[in-house]
Amino acid sequence: MANFLSQYFSLEGRNARQSRMSQYVELGKPFKFVVHAEVFTDHQGYHFVELDAEDGNHADNLAKDWCKHFSAMSCAVRAVNSDGSLSKPFRYFNPE
Repeated sequence: MANFLSQYFSLEGRNARQSRMSQYVELGKPFKFVVHAEVFTDHQGYHFVELDAEDGNHADNLAKDWCKHFSAMSCAVRAVNSDGSLSKPFRYFNPE
């Protein structure tokens, strides 16, 4: 888990994402999107969780569920490029 969103955009974050992507490809289920959920826990404070999603619908459902059931304060959906880099967020979700 990254404490700061910038960690997901670092070279280390991109390399970790590429490593996960290759494992998904071996299983025949590559992911093309990630959801960044902003959460708060007593022991870590505010931090972000990166969730892998196979497609846009999966990403939307993850974001909605994290806002509704896991107390995420916000979620952003981003596309994952072939090199593991991320697009700008193109959808946001907040608790209803």
